[in-house]
Amino acid sequence: MLHSGYSDEDIHNHLVFECGLQRAASISSIRRFCKDHGLKRQRVTDQQLEAAVLNSIQETGPTYGRKMMTGYLAAAGVTASEGRVGAVLRNIHPPYHQARCQVGATNLNPVPYHAGYVGHKIYIDQNEKLVMFGVTHVLAIDGFSSKIVGQATMPIKNNLTIYDEVYRSAVMEYGMWDQVRVDHGKEFYLTLFMQEKLANHRHNTERPPYRQTPSTKFSPQQCPKKLSTDLLPDASVAADWYEQEVGSLTRVSQFGTNPFHSAQDQEAAEREFALQCPDVSVLLDNAANNLPQPFKDGLKGLIDITRRHCQH
Repeated sequence: MLHSGYSDEDIHNHLVFECGLQRAASISSIRRFCKDHGLKRQRVTDQQLEAAVLNSIQETGPTYGRKMMTGYLAAAGVTASEGRVGAVLRNIHPPYHQARCQVGATNLNPVPYHAGYVGHKIYIDQNEKLVMFGVTHVLAIDGFSSKIVGQATMPIKNNLTIYDEVYRSAVMEYGMWDQVRVDHGKEFYLTLFMQEKLANHRHNTERPPYRQTPSTKFSPQQCPKKLSTDLLPDASVAADWYEQEVGSLTRVSQFGTNPFHSAQDQEAAEREFALQCPDVSVLLDNAANNLPQPFKDGLKGLIDITRRHCQH
């Protein structure tokens, strides 16, 4: 963790909340251990950091601030503090920095969530910006650590998919959270049903098992309680329980139809588009940096190719 750029506080939280250590895990103990063993963080030079940030901006566009960019760089093997990354972002492209400040000011959450410990709250929410293209992202995040503990991408948000691939997978891997926080969408009904059904298996049974809030708002230190697969069945069985006790659910959500008459027609269209546009990432990078025309041209070309191969 030290060589990956984690702070002493990050290492302390990992040892205490994820590994369960209580002794010799304080920040002062961590620093003393590193000093005694000659362990130091690897520091990239200012020039290396500027080059890495500039290259990343070409891929991410203007939206990544210091926190997102720090994580993005770390995933690419470049470790630096948020402060250094933030300074580079401010200086390397001032217009992008100003745009982030203006957008961030309008998106500040007037009612912030609070989680007191790991396993207190799990937040589940969806991003539907690409829903017209059949892409909906759903994420689950531990409220205390901000760790992403579950995620799924689906054409249309669906109760069974969200329960099975987001909520259930997170609980089976990390344990039972004391409370689920979601908005008022119907797509969370199955998840909330199972959370309430298993409410007695939580660490803190005094808290409500879930809470729904409008999507415009948004104890002791312990880890989530583990559950067996018998208590948390797969989506089809959970849906059966829901329909027996509550009402009906949409089990399969349909999105569009395949325009191609055969797999051969689809493969031929894909090959032709690959010749016309061999690297789609270039189109996406341009679009992210306010140069949408190459992406528009590529999309029009794909539509023409698809129409041609669907007329056979």
